[in-house]
Amino acid sequence: MTRFAKKVLLIGWDAADWRVINPLMDAGKMPALQSLIERGVMGNLATLHPVLSPMLWTSIATGKRPYKHGILGFSEPTADGTGVRPVSSRSRKTKALWNILNQNGLKSNVIAWWPSAPVEPINGVMISNHYHHAAGPIDKPWPLAPGTVHPPRLAETFANLRLHPQELTADEILPFIPRAAEIDQGNDKRLGMAVKTLAEASSVHAAATWAMENQPWDLMAVYYDAIDHFCHGFMKYHPPRRQHIPERDFELYKDVVQGGYRFHDMMLARLLELAGDDTTVILVSDHGFHPDHNRPVSIPNEPAGPAVEHRDFGIFAMAGPGVKRDALVYGACLLDVTPTVLTLFDLPVGDDMDGKPLVQAFEAVPDISSVPSWDAIDGDAAMHPAEIQSDPLAERAALAQLVALGYIERLDDDREKAVADTARELRYNLARAFMDGDRHAEAAPILEELYAQYPDEHRFGVQLALCYRALNWARSLGVLVEQLHARRTEQARDASEKLRAWNAKLAQRRAEAGNADKPAAGLLDDNERREWLRLRGAATVSAYDIEYLRGYAKLAGRDYQGALTHLRAAEQAEPARPGLHVQIGEAYLRLRCYAAAECAFRKAAAVDPENPHVHLGLARSQLGRGRAARAAEEAIRAVSLTYHLPLAHYVLGRALARLRRYDDAANALEVAVAINPNFRRAHLSLAQLYERRLRDENKAAAHRRTAQDIRRAGRRAERKGEQAQIPAPAAPAALHEHLTVRGADKADGRQFITVVSGLPRTGTSMMMQMLAAGGVPVLTDGKRTADPGNPRGYYEYEPATRLHKERGWLKEAVGKSVKIVAQLLPALAPEHCYRVIFMRRDLDEVLRSQQAMLTRLGHGASPMPPARLRTVFRQQLRQIELWLAKQQNVRTLFVDYDGVLKDPRAAAAAIGTFLGRTADADAMAAAVDPALHRQRGETPDAAAANTTERATAAAG
Repeated sequence: MTRFAKKVLLIGWDAADWRVINPLMDAGKMPALQSLIERGVMGNLATLHPVLSPMLWTSIATGKRPYKHGILGFSEPTADGTGVRPVSSRSRKTKALWNILNQNGLKSNVIAWWPSAPVEPINGVMISNHYHHAAGPIDKPWPLAPGTVHPPRLAETFANLRLHPQELTADEILPFIPRAAEIDQGNDKRLGMAVKTLAEASSVHAAATWAMENQPWDLMAVYYDAIDHFCHGFMKYHPPRRQHIPERDFELYKDVVQGGYRFHDMMLARLLELAGDDTTVILVSDHGFHPDHNRPVSIPNEPAGPAVEHRDFGIFAMAGPGVKRDALVYGACLLDVTPTVLTLFDLPVGDDMDGKPLVQAFEAVPDISSVPSWDAIDGDAAMHPAEIQSDPLAERAALAQLVALGYIERLDDDREKAVADTARELRYNLARAFMDGDRHAEAAPILEELYAQYPDEHRFGVQLALCYRALNWARSLGVLVEQLHARRTEQARDASEKLRAWNAKLAQRRAEAGNADKPAAGLLDDNERREWLRLRGAATVSAYDIEYLRGYAKLAGRDYQGALTHLRAAEQAEPARPGLHVQIGEAYLRLRCYAAAECAFRKAAAVDPENPHVHLGLARSQLGRGRAARAAEEAIRAVSLTYHLPLAHYVLGRALARLRRYDDAANALEVAVAINPNFRRAHLSLAQLYERRLRDENKAAAHRRTAQDIRRAGRRAERKGEQAQIPAPAAPAALHEHLTVRGADKADGRQFITVVSGLPRTGTSMMMQMLAAGGVPVLTDGKRTADPGNPRGYYEYEPATRLHKERGWLKEAVGKSVKIVAQLLPALAPEHCYRVIFMRRDLDEVLRSQQAMLTRLGHGASPMPPARLRTVFRQQLRQIELWLAKQQNVRTLFVDYDGVLKDPRAAAAAIGTFLGRTADADAMAAAVDPALHRQRGETPDAAAANTTERATAAAG
């Protein structure tokens, strides 16, 4: 076997960023790294989303995206589903680089890779990512946990190499924090944080250097997490000082980040010395870290919130025999690391890997071979046995099923919540990984379920909105954005009410302390302070967020002027958002206002000059203005930042064609369709280019056929999917309505089933009465007779209550109307076509009416508090509305109960139009009795205590 590399040293620096490194190298403060890049190549390394380290370092080690390798977060449910543990190597579902090398007879030393606990029995040394974390004070035992060291015979050796934080002296600490002696460590824990990080990095380095000196290896992989820890703790103090940072804090901690980088350069120098000149060295980081004006002032109050500090580009440097010298690499992604290392060892790249070998780094382009998947190749890969590998989400679901069946006792509330919250975050990260891999159709149902279950988690709804936009589900996006706005407004109102109580409590404590100016932090314990801060954040509705999302939805719906109205309002609130200016530029591009679009993209570039979408927007603007050369330059800049941007390659191809560089144009367009084979415009451009300029009729015909196939497939998808929505006529102002049309208006010659639905007690019986009066046949069995709550009757059909179990009776409802409770709508049989009239009513009124009915029937108060019931019903309604928005065989009209009572004639006219004018609108209006509307003004809790018939309601 001929290898490019005799050995490979792969070094990971979590969160390292060229924006910090370059000034240090220019000042001569990182000489080891300077020497490495002078004799090799360097470049940006694009990250993946979500930007969470365990997911990213596993992608680096496998060449695969998270939905393929299975590592989805920082923690996961235990194998028995009864608790939570740090993320485990047992959850990785595919072979890592060292497993592939193992089955090819190569030795690997892998030190502290995240996650690598428990260690795998590879041919070489493996030290887990738990190795270096001190468990307690220096005078307490510090044993290595099982699964920390392989081979086990070396456990004692490596245990003795660790450095405890309390072993560090002033000489080691002062270069990082020169004024450490001034810090009150009783009240300021930041010095301890820095010392702990320094000691842990030293322990990892000691293990790595010992393994390099004392164990044979072909691959040496070592991972340092210290830069990430230094940055999360101290980047806020990095020069220059920002206005919100206290001057004393700045003076104490301004040197920590710089010191951390210089320490890593010192460790790098030793690694390079031990590796020797005949070793190929690769240095990477999984993401960057904002060191400039883009540093966030605050961190989102959500799991993994600190990831907002991360930047989308890490570092890549490579040097060794056969590698170019003093050159730049463009368009690299962290998925490319494993394919590149495999190429260095002359091993095939897996076709199921998502990255590519970085051949541009080599002096001579190597021959690249491939295999369908290394996972399908037998051999001793030294992976954990299948029986101890795990899928945390599947284990969680299995546990829930066993609990439901009675085989396992229900967990106590604290543990059950911890497991549920962990599983929730794993599912959310999985959805975002699908989105990052352009698999939005797989992400959407996960996000819909999460948002329906956790409506207060605004981030779930926002990501779902992004998903709908990518899928071109413009109508669903519009509905969702308004739901997000309504829910966020309600959250702010609730938080403000609670905050008033908290502020009264703070005022009382200040009075008791005799200090009216004492800050809240000194009056609250940690839990209270977190809750108080959460409420403060929740009590404010961001004008930017709402206007941006509304503009985003308008842009998806092709209302470009409307989009600009909302996006400009967002700009007034927060002008320094590059993503906002990209959306404004996109709206102007769609309006063919290319000069205005260029202006918007340049504003974005002033905030974030390394955003590839900004340069793509500039390229499109220049192309629209007829400036082909400038368009080509900006397109090249975009792909040099992120190679996998098919639209950027397409724009580059169009620009080069205008410059009459036809061969280069064809190459760029071929890259575009290689990345996205369904890129119809690129296929058409290639067909024209080959036909008119390059005289290749066979290629022209092939691309034209492909474009036609894509168009036919798209039309089929439109007939089936969200894009088939037909805008509905506007309903009268008295109605709160939304009309969604799916499928052919004549239902392919079939008759509709008219379904009256909604929550119990929202006016469904009233609507059935109206339809019956209007001449629409109704399906009812009369088993439930009229009572004081519904003096005109319920109009129910008993089999409809069993729709989730049996649906055969639906054929009896064809051509008629039938009442079905909202929660059962997803059980409707797909072979029928439906008109759904969905009743809406104030939820407090609904709860009062339901409580009155429970009391009348002798059931007493509801076992669930009204506030919780309100939340549950809101979640269910959101989920049902999202489901309705995607059905192509359902036409839906949302009707506001109050609107019908206020203007029965307008409501009846709109309903008649919706039903195809088969009902008598005048008769329907006459059937409405506004006197039956009760349950106004009383709180749900008061209604729960009221047992009189005064509390009955007319709604069914």
